This record gives sequence, C-alpha cells and structure tokens, in this order.
Amino acid sequence: TSMGASPLVYSNLVYCTASYGRGAAAARIAYAGGAWTATQLYYKSGLNYRSIWMSPVCYQGYVYTLCGDNSSYLTTPLNCIELSTGNLKWSTNNFGMGGLILVNTNLLVLTEDGQLVLVQPNPAAYTELARYRAFQFTTTAPGKCWNSPAFADGRIYARSTRGALSLDVAP
Repeated sequence: TSMGASPLVYSNLVYCTASYGRGAAAARIAYAGGAWTATQLYYKSGLNYRSIWMSPVCYQGYVYTLCGDNSSYLTTPLNCIELSTGNLKWSTNNFGMGGLILVNTNLLVLTEDGQLVLVQPNPAAYTELARYRAFQFTTTAPGKCWNSPAFADGRIYARSTRGALSLDVAP
C-alpha cells in the first residue's frame, strides 16, 4: 500500500488516507487506566476517500482533502468530509493532484494546473473566495504542481515543475 499523505490528528481523532484501491479510516485514541486504546470509527474505500500523496487538513472537525487516484489526475476533487463520521459533505471537481494548507481560517489550494484558490472551510457548501492563475502551462511548455503551497509573513510561496513564485498578500 502506498501512503504518501501524512496522517491528520485533530483532538483525539486520527485520520489516514491512501490510494491504489485503499481509502480512508479514522480512529479515536484514548488513555485510561494506564493504557492507550484505539477504536476505529470507520473505513471508507470509495474514490472520494483515496489520496495518493496530498495530505489533508482539518478545520473545526471537517477534513478538506484532494482525493483521487492515478486515473483522475487533473479532475481530482476537493472534498469536505466530516471527521467523526466519514460522511462526505461535498465534492468539487477539477483541482487535480495539487496540495492545500490552512492559512488562518481559510484553505489555500494549489491546483495541479497552477491555480491558487482561496476557499472558506464551510461544511455546508463549497465556498470559493478568490482564484489566481499562478503558473501557465501549455502543450509546448507543460508543467504541473504536485505539492502544497506555503505561507509565511504575508507571502504565499508556490512551485511547479517549471518554476517557483512568491506572492505578497499582506493587507
């Protein structure tokens, strides 16, 4: 099994995801009477729960993740999953195998095709706040973004197979 995505820890819950026919699982961790226990909450095997290498993030009990496998590269969706139940709240296609991070109270997603997308983490509905074409790829100058952006001191840092950039987004 390939598990490139890092496990997600939120409170006493651990969420893990893997691709290649696998899926996602969550467990509750407890310590009582001098012993640790792990109780599996669920295991979901569907495509909406498989992440090849994109690590998910959690905000207020909801997992935001780019899930797909090697048959769905550019169309991979951004999904919102309720961490405690595994229920898929919504799914929005065409993010690809990029990466995402939590910046303050918003998600910053770098799509596989080079767009930076600011998304409000809202379990009720996909809520896009802004979109910026960070990298331009063509058939003669192909490229991809298979990594997460970074944010520090009011700047977004992103890279692709063709280059890197730093954007000043300080107010």
